Amino acid sequence: MGKLVIQFPTDHSQLTSSRGNNRLVLRSDASYLLVGGLGGLGRSISTWMVEHGARHFIYLSRSGGKGPDDAAFVQEMNAAGCTVQITAGSAANLEDVQRAIKQVEYPITGVLQISMVLRDASFPNMTHEEWQAANLPKIKGTWNLHEVFASQPLDFFVLFSSFSGLLGHWGQANYAAANTFLDAFAQYRHGLGLPASVLDISIIEDVGWVSQEPGHLEQLKATAAYCLKEQHLLDSLELAITKSAPQAWEPKSPIDGYMNTGQIALGMRMTMPIAADANRCIWKRDIRMVLYRNLENSGVDDAGTGNEGLREFLTGVTANPESLKEPSSVSPCE
Repeated sequence: MGKLVIQFPTDHSQLTSSRGNNRLVLRSDASYLLVGGLGGLGRSISTWMVEHGARHFIYLSRSGGKGPDDAAFVQEMNAAGCTVQITAGSAANLEDVQRAIKQVEYPITGVLQISMVLRDASFPNMTHEEWQAANLPKIKGTWNLHEVFASQPLDFFVLFSSFSGLLGHWGQANYAAANTFLDAFAQYRHGLGLPASVLDISIIEDVGWVSQEPGHLEQLKATAAYCLKEQHLLDSLELAITKSAPQAWEPKSPIDGYMNTGQIALGMRMTMPIAADANRCIWKRDIRMVLYRNLENSGVDDAGTGNEGLREFLTGVTANPESLKEPSSVSPCE
């Protein structure tokens, strides 16, 4: 038999508390628009939204509900007490967007822009049609959604982007450009006082397009790329929804970088050390990843190397860039 000992300190300030996670509650008296939400990713997100209280869904999809799994999915949603309205079309066509939201019983209070079209090709050989195919659903489509809902109050406006917009990817200049636009557009909407957040998604191995292409998935894994799970995405989506409210970024010093808590990057890690010869991750040699190498080496003992003094100096310069003008900031060569 074991025993449990509980000790109450006399000083109550020693008692620590942890903040619990507040469960996201979506409205059951509102509708939610999902653009391109009938694929594996969209179905997973829809089920998750139902678990959080949502009951009325509007889908704008190129398949128009004619996909092989769409009928079964709608039946499942109906069995959960949900209403489902599907409109065939593309967000890149303003008339399709207007048609999708024209007759809704409950007001739309949230938008999820999940549309994705891939037309991979090396940039020198990429045709204009291939460029437009990947660009229009995300760029023109997002702008149309912005225009339609500009004067309508929304709880959230979530854009599904990709890490390719941050770091690039082989054969995806068109897709990467579209995702870079989404990252910037979230900032643009915040500047207008409108809600927006963006998810820069990496590889998801158990749901969505990549999970249905096992050969492609294994190729990506062989580069040392880290693969996300479905739950990682759903947890990040909850964070994106709560961070969708407009915010202003006010740097504390002239060299502070841009930061937006509504922009969330997923899966920015590797399965082997960045310096390993077998590591062929696409962003391994990106100069912005120098910090990644430092993090990997952070456990190395720096005693006696003089790094602590340099670290203090750089911290001081970050807080006060004007200190670089002082003579004491220059150390003569010995």
